[in-house]
This record gives sequence, C-alpha cells and structure tokens, in this order.
Amino acid sequence: ASTYNKVSVFFDYFVGAGGYAPMPSDRTYFFDDLIFLSEVAPPPPAPGQIITFDETTPPVLTGFGGAADSTIAPDPANAANNVAKVVKMVGAEIWAGTTVSTLANQAIPKIGFSSTQKSVTARVWSPDAGIKVRLKVENASNGGQSVETEATTTVAGGWEALTFNFANPVAGTPALDLAVTYNKVSIFFDFGTVGTGKTYYVDDLDFTFGGTQPPPPPATLAITFDDPAKTYTLTDFGNNGGAVVADPAGGTNKVATVSKAVTASATAGTTVSTGANLSVDTIPFTAARTKMTMRVYSPAAGVRVRMKVENAANPGQNVETDAFTTVAGAWETLTFDFGDTSTH
Repeated sequence: ASTYNKVSVFFDYFVGAGGYAPMPSDRTYFFDDLIFLSEVAPPPPAPGQIITFDETTPPVLTGFGGAADSTIAPDPANAANNVAKVVKMVGAEIWAGTTVSTLANQAIPKIGFSSTQKSVTARVWSPDAGIKVRLKVENASNGGQSVETEATTTVAGGWEALTFNFANPVAGTPALDLAVTYNKVSIFFDFGTVGTGKTYYVDDLDFTFGGTQPPPPPATLAITFDDPAKTYTLTDFGNNGGAVVADPAGGTNKVATVSKAVTASATAGTTVSTGANLSVDTIPFTAARTKMTMRVYSPAAGVRVRMKVENAANPGQNVETDAFTTVAGAWETLTFDFGDTSTH
C-alpha cells in the first residue's frame, strides 16, 4: 500500500566506520540498469542459442592457426561439467582460434542482434589475467560479412563471465550490420600474441542477450544513465563519492560510479534520482512482483550490496534488501528481492 519512489544503493554495507569491520581499502564500484522485474518468466531460449558443451549432440570445435588441439573436455573446476578446451600451441599464429558450430557448414543458429541487443557473453578460464579474448561472428556462407570484438580477462586460473559488445568492434574490422545474418562464431585466446603452449577453456556461449542486457521493462522504472530525456542525479552520504561516467568495460555506455573510502561510514550510500525531491518513478510492486535487478561491477567478490526503496515524501515508508557480488573486476547482474527483506 506504500508508495516507493526513491532508491538508494549501499556498497560494502555496514563495512566501515561504526560497522562490523573496517573498510579494507579505498574501493570504487560501478552500477547500471536498475530494472523493475515483471516476474513473468521469459520464453526458453531456442536450441543452440546457448552453447553449453553438455548437449546430447556435442558442438564441433574446428581449430586453426595452431589451435587445432581444441576438444570438449571436463571443466578444470568441476569434472562433471563439459567445456571447450583450447590449447594455443607453441609457435601458433597470433590469430590462432577455434570455430564452435552446432550445424552444417560450421554454422550456429542465427544470432538475433537488434538495435538494443548487441552484446553476448561467454564464461572463460585463462591461466593469466590481462589476456585479450576476441570473439568473431560472421555469415557462414559469406566470410566477408563479419564483426569482431574483444574482452580482457581479469582472473588468473579461474572462471569469469566476459561480455562481448559487438557495438564496439575492434579497430580496423567491420562494424555490426543488423541486416547481415550472423550464424558462425569463432573465439581467439591471447589474440595478437604468438602461441606459447597455454591452455584455455570456454563455456556457456550465450546468444540470448539475457546475461548482459535485461529485457525492456514492462513497468515504469528503468534507470540506465543513457536516456537523454532524463537527468540522473547521484546524492551521496556517509563520505561516499559518486558520478556518472563511461563504462569501465568500454563502449559508449554510461554508468554510475561510487567511491567508498576507508574513512567512509559503514552505512555510506548513494541515492539515485531522476525527479524532484530525490525521487524516481513509482515502483509498481505487487504481491507477486517484488524484485529488481541491477548490474554491478565490483573490485571484489563477496561484497554486500544493499538496495533501499522508500517514499520520497515519507521516509518512514521504506524497505531494504541485500545481494552479494560473486565476481571481481567484471559486470554481473544482481537480483534484489524486496519480498525477502534484510534483517539488520
């Protein structure tokens, strides 16, 4: 029955001055795409839109340029899971890579790029951080129609999800053309470097766009920091410092950043507003619709992120809930269920 039209975000909640632990260091966080969820389940992905390497009919791996030793193998972190294993042999070409296919002619089902859906994701395992991973999609019948983009690993010896934004192609390569049929995909590890015999893994090539770009919201609340018709205001408290900046992962996307110093209050946070009185559009909660999502980029995993919504005219009407980061130095989408509220 309450009106919730104000939203605040707290990183490392209750860590800092007056909290249960001191801040370990000055930390900078980024967040984007606060979306109210409809609770309507999306349709299941079409076959082949997510390549998991656990399919009954396994995908085909075709290595080239010295990455010919590409096979489906057990996950190095979970032997029950199958993944693609790519060895970039000693002396392999700088462009050595592997094509992943599920159909004839080294093809996959057509990737459904659109004006709002231009990024795909993949989980990768690299022995080193700072490795460039290139993803190339092309027309299986016309290799001249292609687009390439890159992401960089931030984790050594562990899995992480990388986002490949084809709206931001590699310099000197063609731009994304929405009129083209892209139905072939190849991955290149440590692109631009001669092979040294290192082993890489890839899993969960996701072409559904569900991992990186939430569907258009069915209700009024969608804070993207990219709408030219809106003014986004960040109001900090507790010695936080926030601003709207470029996405740290690259591209033209705008996001919010928050710096929490070691001297900050344990309850330091940032209010995000698009209207008067630090307000946003009213969040249309119902008994069956209680969730919001937010994309977060954190320097550490295991960070508590609290979201608080309240009545901009009556702060006594409020509700708070928490979510925790699971990756460091990469974007992930956290879900905040206001039907499961925080207890302290």
